This record gives sequence, structure tokens and C-alpha cells, in this order.
Amino acid sequence: MKTELRGTVSVKERRSPGRPRKAEVDEAILNAAVELLTSVGPDATTISGVVRRSGIARASVYLRYPSRDALVAAAVRRVIGRSPAPLAGDLEEDLKIGAEQTRAIFDSPEFQTLLPMIVRGLLRPDGHPGTLAYDTVVPNRRLAAKEYRQLAAVAGFRTNVDAEIVVDLVIGGLLSHLLAKGSAPSPAAAQRMVDVIIEGLRARPDQRSTRARQKAVARSELAGECRTSGYSPGGASGYSPPRDPINAATLSASFGPRGDTSEDCYKGR
Repeated sequence: MKTELRGTVSVKERRSPGRPRKAEVDEAILNAAVELLTSVGPDATTISGVVRRSGIARASVYLRYPSRDALVAAAVRRVIGRSPAPLAGDLEEDLKIGAEQTRAIFDSPEFQTLLPMIVRGLLRPDGHPGTLAYDTVVPNRRLAAKEYRQLAAVAGFRTNVDAEIVVDLVIGGLLSHLLAKGSAPSPAAAQRMVDVIIEGLRARPDQRSTRARQKAVARSELAGECRTSGYSPGGASGYSPPRDPINAATLSASFGPRGDTSEDCYKGR
């Protein structure tokens, strides 16, 4: 039987034996979509273009992706999708590892090309065909937040903060650098950002101890003001008018309303 030739490759040679496996079809479709996204942009990426580039039948594409938006969203996930980095169980070290993984995603030219579409996908309501999950963009976010909740106290970090806010501070710093500078931070710069955040997370003395120290300092300052303001016992009310009145707002801020500030000085409050 005669084999028809097209160019230098026969039809028999071009066709792989048997029907392509599902995984092969999926791979061909997504590869074609990613190539189009990064070469001509999301607005010019169409089902027809993916069919032409991949060689996969249009019906097979629609069987997997009911709309162009759904296909584009899947291609975006392919570009930015990474498996969560394994956690070491060392909170400080894992924050740094997560920051580096996120930095690497932001440093990808494909990610930067698709960033406007990624933002649109993230802002779409749940259930929309083009919706992107935030965890797709930052795959370690949930795991890192869970680890913070479990290990913060043992690691000497603050426990009175939302664990997801901690992770978002890291992500936000890296993304802010990309938006402000036009490029992702270097690995060294990313680590410096994390170091600043970690320092702010270290546990401080409890608030009651802090307030007690502040009040003691305020009392000491008040005593000094009393001595220099000229208050002294005397007169019918038990004290003489000051030569230099004390700022009542300062006293009120330190101790709450007390009435006449000269009475506070006289009684040593």
C-alpha cells in the first residue's frame, strides 16, 4: 500500500502507534498553551491556536477545558505551579526556605509575563472558570502558617499574631520588590527581608510587664516635675500654687484622670 508523503516525513512516520495516552494529550495541550501565553500573551492565546500548535483535536481540548479562560488558567498554573517545599521543622529555617521558593517563582520570566493575568485570576470570584487559587501561586503558604501556629512558642516567636499574616508579610515583601524594582530580589536580599521579619516576631516581655515599667518611668518623671515645679505643702488646701504648672495632659496620659494635677504632686501619685 502506498504511503502518502508530506514533505520529508510520511504520514505513517508522523503518527505514533495507537491512540495517544491521556497524559500525553494533557501534556501537549498545556505545553502549547504555555508557549502561546509566554510568546504572544494571554489575550492572543485561543483554543484554535492551541489546537494548531499542539496537533490535538479541538474536541479533545474542549473535553478537558470547556472554555478559553479555563485553559488559560490551567496554563498559568503550569507556569507557576510548584510542589510545596518540604518543611524541616525549624520555624526560622523554614521561613527562609519558603521565602526562597517564592522568590524563585517571582523571578521566573514566565511568571512576570503572566503576572497581570495571575492578578485577574486571583481576584475573580470562586467558581469562575478563570479563577486562580492563591495557594497555587504560593504553594507553601498554608503549610508554613500551620507550622508557625504549632512551633512559634517553642521557637521563641510571638504567639499573639495571625500565622497567615506572618507568611503574607514574607510574600508581600518579595512581591513589593518585584513591583517597585521591576525584578525579583536577589537571594541575599530576600534573606535580609526575612531576617527583618523574624526579628520583629521574636517574643517580647508580656504587655503587663512592659506597662509596669512604663508606669514606673512615668512616676519617676512626675516626681522630678513635682520637685522642679515648686509644689509644697501649705495653705488651707495643704499645698501652695506651683511656680511652673505641670502639663496635665502628660499626667492624665500616664495615670488616667486624677483631678487637680497639683493634688497629684502633693500626694506623690
